[in-house]
Amino acid sequence: MESFNYGGSTWAKWDLHIHSDASDGKQTPQQIIDEAVNKGISVIALTDHHTVSNIDEIKKYAASKNIVVISGIEFRTEYGAKSVHMIGLFPEKYGNIALNQKGLEELILSPLKLSRTAIVAKGKEEKPEVNNDEAFKIGMFKVQVDFKDAADLIHRYGGLVSVHAGNKTNSIEEMKHEGRGTTNVKDVVDSLGTLKEEWLTNYIDICEIGSALDRNADFYVETYYFHMVCIQERGLRTKSWTLMEDITMSFSLEQKQKALQLYDETKSVTTVIIRLGYPTRQCLYCWLREREAPIKPLKVRKKFINTVEHPLHPSVETKLNILHRCFELGENVQLVSEETGYSRVSIYTWRRRYIKEGRLALMNSKDIPRDSLKESSLETSQNELDALKQKMHDMQLEMDILKETIAVLKKDPGINLEPLKNREKVVIIDALQQKYSLPELLLKLGLSRSSYYYQKKIQKRIDKYASLKEKIRKIFFENRQCYGYRRIYGILRRDGIILSEKVIRRIMSEEGLRVPVKSHKRYSSYQGEITPSVENLLNRDFHADAPNKKWLTDITELSIAAGKVYLSALVDCFDGMIVAWKLGTSPNANLVNSMLEDGIRQLGPGEHPIVHTDRGCHYRWPGWIECMEAAHLTRPMSKKGCSPDNAACEGFWGRLKNEMFYPGRWTEISIDAFMDEVNCYIRWYNQVRIKESLGYLSPREYRQKLGIIA
Repeated sequence: MESFNYGGSTWAKWDLHIHSDASDGKQTPQQIIDEAVNKGISVIALTDHHTVSNIDEIKKYAASKNIVVISGIEFRTEYGAKSVHMIGLFPEKYGNIALNQKGLEELILSPLKLSRTAIVAKGKEEKPEVNNDEAFKIGMFKVQVDFKDAADLIHRYGGLVSVHAGNKTNSIEEMKHEGRGTTNVKDVVDSLGTLKEEWLTNYIDICEIGSALDRNADFYVETYYFHMVCIQERGLRTKSWTLMEDITMSFSLEQKQKALQLYDETKSVTTVIIRLGYPTRQCLYCWLREREAPIKPLKVRKKFINTVEHPLHPSVETKLNILHRCFELGENVQLVSEETGYSRVSIYTWRRRYIKEGRLALMNSKDIPRDSLKESSLETSQNELDALKQKMHDMQLEMDILKETIAVLKKDPGINLEPLKNREKVVIIDALQQKYSLPELLLKLGLSRSSYYYQKKIQKRIDKYASLKEKIRKIFFENRQCYGYRRIYGILRRDGIILSEKVIRRIMSEEGLRVPVKSHKRYSSYQGEITPSVENLLNRDFHADAPNKKWLTDITELSIAAGKVYLSALVDCFDGMIVAWKLGTSPNANLVNSMLEDGIRQLGPGEHPIVHTDRGCHYRWPGWIECMEAAHLTRPMSKKGCSPDNAACEGFWGRLKNEMFYPGRWTEISIDAFMDEVNCYIRWYNQVRIKESLGYLSPREYRQKLGIIA
């Protein structure tokens, strides 16, 4: 992490406003983190427009680079006639709720109607021909949410609200002084004008004022040494949060006294800095001014005793009068507080209650007149009623779509409608079109108007295979459901009907005509306890201090179009070298016995390794046992059905199949040619393929390094 001293404190680089390629940025999450490392930035916030699709990926990569990533979202909001870009910054958790990518989508984006489907539909309205990714990047600048709604939702889940406070067109108010990057916070506060009280006190936690010391930053967005300025009703105030702790590190009292004492002795600021290595010149001058400044007497606040004239709980008229003076006439809140004897906290509490619930929220029990009860005559504003009706309408639409999906299509899509095909969406729209308008159904289902009418046109076409479908179904069921598309093709051709095999296969797929096929079992050589079992001497200890101490063996099946090939191999636990191997088309005794004989021929005098196997029949037949006893080899076995007891050998099978067998194309290769490929791979595995556990050497190179082989 890059840091520096300035003003008597240590400062670190943060950047709480970064976009990735998920929205209008150009960098991938990995590129952003790598750039942050190069720039010495220790904390970043990923704040893509209306999406969190890259949050989990960037946090996973940042963990390996020692970079802290804060989850964020940038919203395009409306405040009156002004468009304001707001950033929400979120902690890792809110209570027991994880605010990861999925949590933020469900708790933040979904309630604000900022789902990917809705934004893509907005972009498609602008350019119907583009794909969904391009449509999203177009649509994210076409949707807006209410500023207060977004701010309330961010605060509800423990987040912080950040806005621009500079000369950007989407800032809350362009600053009055020229340029950005001011270090004078009072200038920022003064520039906010009349918005200060309402916005900063109730909604905004952070004002982004730009780069304080680095005017040549070239990170994707501005690099901020001091990005967080929390402004409330009076000047600068810190705001605590899980990751947003105070980033300044002040000097201790002992360090301060030592510096001042050395200055008194030398009378030189430069000498103090050179000898002690701290503080900065500005900081030392600040300490000297503080020491020489006269001590101001503490101001004694006027104390009020609660009397009849000054009650502990004032009347609603008193409260409204104080609020009128402070927030309508513009009198200083602190002066009004001292004059009336009611604290500033109480005044702001009254104001918050009045804005939220009106005059009734300020009334005490004594303010309520003793009279007969009357029914409330409160009237909800028309805007609130309209908004509530719209929410109920949207919820009913979603429920009706889900009901029709289950009833008409016989499937349950859950909460995600994107996997539905266009023709399925058209069926749902037709079922609901008498209740809802076509535009809102198209928007909700993410279907363009042109696609809808295209599907309607297809539905009106006459199915030219209608009669053939019935005939194919009859043939299929008359023949015990055993005929596939090839045999049905032959019967139709015999009857003089010429039809492509592809068409028959498609019709059978659409009609659900499938021949029952029994799934293939994995190859297993176990045939029961045909000879007495032996003890498992290895107990999964696959470490060997020298070659030819512990061998592992097993058989695997490799099935290709030309047939099945069986591979038996001996693996040395010392370095993983394949000591011997045999390939064949049958898993018989000769396959494993000849492999073992090849391995025994490589043993030196006095070498008698343990040869560990599973409980396959090959290793319990007389030929294998006789060969083992003749070479004085120990014969342990795995427990029944326990593949981890032979894990090192199973690991070799996995590497061979993942690296050679699965990626290859074996449809037009003979068995002999395939065996040659396997032989080439094993030779490459022994001689060339490097292993991290061997210091990035191949098994052969490792033995050459140790002087075991020439």
